Amino acid sequence: MGKKEDKERKRKKSPTTLSQNIGDLFKKRPKIVGQLLEGELSTASSSETALAGNSAVEDQRDAAATEVAEDVRVRQAAECEVAQPSSVFDSDLGLYIDATKSIEEITQAVCQMSDDQKYNLLKNHVRPSKNFIFPTTFIGGCNRAFRYDWFEEHGWWLVYSMKLDGAFCICCALFLNATERKNPNTRISVRMDSAKEANIKENRHIFKCVAEAVLYCGHQCIALRGSAEQQHCSGNPGNFLALLKLLSNHNEKLKQHLEKPKLRNATYLSPQSQNEMIDVIGKHMIQAKIVEEVRHAQMYTVLADEVTSHNVELIPMCVCFVDKDLNIREELLEICTLPWITGHHIASAIKDVLSHLSIEIADCRGQGYDGTSNMSSENVGVQALIKKDAPKAVYMHCNGHCLNLVIARSCALPVVRNMIDKMKYSVMFFTSSPKTELLLKEVVDKEAYSTGKRKPLIDLSRTRWAARHDAYSHFYSAFVFIIKALEVMAHGLHTEEYSEDVTSGWEGKYKAEAYGLLSGLQNFGFILTFLTVYQVLSHLTGITVKLQSTSLDIIEAFSMVDEVKSVYKELHENIIDDFNQIYEQAVRMAAQVNMEPTQPRAAGRQKDRENVPSEGVLSQEHGDTLLRPCHFRV
Repeated sequence: MGKKEDKERKRKKSPTTLSQNIGDLFKKRPKIVGQLLEGELSTASSSETALAGNSAVEDQRDAAATEVAEDVRVRQAAECEVAQPSSVFDSDLGLYIDATKSIEEITQAVCQMSDDQKYNLLKNHVRPSKNFIFPTTFIGGCNRAFRYDWFEEHGWWLVYSMKLDGAFCICCALFLNATERKNPNTRISVRMDSAKEANIKENRHIFKCVAEAVLYCGHQCIALRGSAEQQHCSGNPGNFLALLKLLSNHNEKLKQHLEKPKLRNATYLSPQSQNEMIDVIGKHMIQAKIVEEVRHAQMYTVLADEVTSHNVELIPMCVCFVDKDLNIREELLEICTLPWITGHHIASAIKDVLSHLSIEIADCRGQGYDGTSNMSSENVGVQALIKKDAPKAVYMHCNGHCLNLVIARSCALPVVRNMIDKMKYSVMFFTSSPKTELLLKEVVDKEAYSTGKRKPLIDLSRTRWAARHDAYSHFYSAFVFIIKALEVMAHGLHTEEYSEDVTSGWEGKYKAEAYGLLSGLQNFGFILTFLTVYQVLSHLTGITVKLQSTSLDIIEAFSMVDEVKSVYKELHENIIDDFNQIYEQAVRMAAQVNMEPTQPRAAGRQKDRENVPSEGVLSQEHGDTLLRPCHFRV
């Protein structure tokens, strides 16, 4: 311990100087210093000259090695200048052009050069020696530098600017104009090497095929990826790879690329490449085209409605405008993610999208949302917040949605609601089980004259009441066959008319459910109510579809609404005659299933209007039960 303390005390009393460290470096590591002077080691490798000892001495020696390397650089640069033929002109291209300039500015600077200056750069451009240490730049996670071998590999046209630390094609830099500089086909390297030009064409052809496959999947609304995304596997590779494989049967270049790609890291088949193509096609092509048309139209309407998908709140935002061909267009502009569904957050999302796409919010002339409070409130709703920046943006509740609400309110009558519940349960009973559906299908195929590919029953729409007309039409056509199928299951009737596979084995819950359904459907009140609702909704089918058309203008919409109102007004004026026709049709329909009209139930003290006591014919009693509570107001 005493010797070490003495050495440490001596070291502190006589501090080492830089010249002493360099001297020690020459004595202890002469080989390393020689390599530094010959240019074989870079500045980063100076840490190899570190000697055993304390950290202060090692740092000083590293600094000395760095200083020696820098002296080597200066000497190499001087040697390069001496090695080149003497000229009255500068021999470094970097003295004439600057990497910070635009293409037009570089072209102007080159045009101002004389022929002698260009000739000097062509013949006498400075070239570093083989021992020159090229500067390194940290790019892509590693240090990169120019290599002297590239001079021999690429030929005389490649030059290196020591001032800019960059490589150039001397011919392209001196003789191409601004237009040619932007076109990769005009590069000297491409012109001199026809193989590279052919390679560019082939790569573009392959990329076009891949992009078309992505676009096709998008047009058809089918998923791109599969369970096993490998070309040669037994699983499902997905629609994208399967489509490319199909196209390769008629495209030799694509087939060769799929089987033996030239670069395994540039096949453009990975999910990342697919997503990048979708992003480019969606935002830089489709969305950019829509935004351009909206700007040209200037005035537009914003349409939005929040929705929840995979536990995430989303808001699809659309715009309605008139294009240059005077066509009314509705286009999806963006799908935004929302942290909250308050009026403030939704309005902020709409404004951000318009601002990001450089669409003036002041040009908005209309707003179309649903009737919820966060949308329609006059104080904190979306429509009120948007009006602060766009005072002329008139808010309008969707007319199609209003029509559905009116129909839903009219169908809240208990007798109508019960009929709809029985109908929904019947559809679910036959469509949820393959066995019951097979029985109904055999009954329909044997009894009906021609059904084609039409399904006997379809489910009722859960959101669009007016769209249920199709479901009513199917149920009306299949009513007799439904009763017959239920009789087979509940009572074992008609077994000799159909195959044993569908007539046997109906025990347990199937038989009990069929018996309950049969009791509910073989009811004259059910048949009459069904036909009444069916006839009333039939007048709304056309207007429901047309009101949701993207090309509908307000004048045509009002015309169709007035037409439907006149129909219902006439129906209201002739309600007795029209109901008698519906009643006669119900009697004929009941006779087909061996039923007779019955008198509706009456109560002594009336609370619900469906039980109106009446003394008269049966049609009048049923009319009082069904029509008086829900007579039409237009």
